[in-house]
Amino acid sequence: MAQIKPRRFKQPRSQYPLFYRVDVQPDVISVEVYERLVKKVGTDILIGEVSREEVLPHDATAKEQTPDTAAIYASSLTENRRGRVAIDGEKVDPSLKDTQVVHLGTSRLFNQRIAEGDKRVNLGSWEVADCITYGIFVDRRGYPMPPITITEEHVNRKANTYRAAEARDAAPAVLVFRPFAGDDFTKCSVTVRSHPTLGFASNVEEWEDLDYQCLLEPLVLPSVRVENEKTIAPNGVATVAIKVVNEETDEVLDANCELFLEESGGYLPQRRVKITNGHGQFKVQALGLEPGEKFKVKVGFRLVTGLADAYFEVK
Repeated sequence: MAQIKPRRFKQPRSQYPLFYRVDVQPDVISVEVYERLVKKVGTDILIGEVSREEVLPHDATAKEQTPDTAAIYASSLTENRRGRVAIDGEKVDPSLKDTQVVHLGTSRLFNQRIAEGDKRVNLGSWEVADCITYGIFVDRRGYPMPPITITEEHVNRKANTYRAAEARDAAPAVLVFRPFAGDDFTKCSVTVRSHPTLGFASNVEEWEDLDYQCLLEPLVLPSVRVENEKTIAPNGVATVAIKVVNEETDEVLDANCELFLEESGGYLPQRRVKITNGHGQFKVQALGLEPGEKFKVKVGFRLVTGLADAYFEVK
């Protein structure tokens, strides 16, 4: 698996000690959220004894596992708030030995429909796109929320992904950066923002540990380069070459995708460009323009526009 990178909280957004189990599979990413139990004694808080309600249900009929949360669909979401029971932390992960935890819920990001007629479909047609970011959040009480498409939510604001995530009234637990629509989740960049001391567990073994206060857009996401003559004759036609590249190395990617165009002047016969093996081209005409006038054509993905500009001056 490539580009799996966790960042850890330095100042946890949730007031509760949360532990995540993150499972990354080609068609689904699941995040199980557990709370390490606390007990209030006067003004002190002791870790690892009982729950935030101070008394936990130990009824044998109580559920150890709460229902899943998926997309806009939730299976009895309110059940995540009751029917919980303390379980030994070691059953969840060896690092939680000698503690008790409560399962607060599980959120799952599905790549596609699990079975015919299954309502747990996370991604709409606009959400299965190139150069896109998904997020799984926990609310202020620590409960997992349905996954969202961060890029689609903030496309009109042109917001940085991390700023857009922080603007929500919730803490991001997992961010998934998908380079191309056809990539399964094991080819995506997965960022886990975990508790500074509890950490997290995962089926993925190798994680790169970075300082979350230095977050930048992951370089796994593709970028675009254009090559064109800077001058064009009145009513003339120019051809612009396009490359889809790795942002860090400028290496051409073996990408088969679609790019979107937007002009400030002139005429575009086509506003979409098919990219094959990382290369493509389009034509633009200086229709109705006079010498001395300037215009540009913006090139980008459907939801991440303007990654490159082709500039022209009419001469």
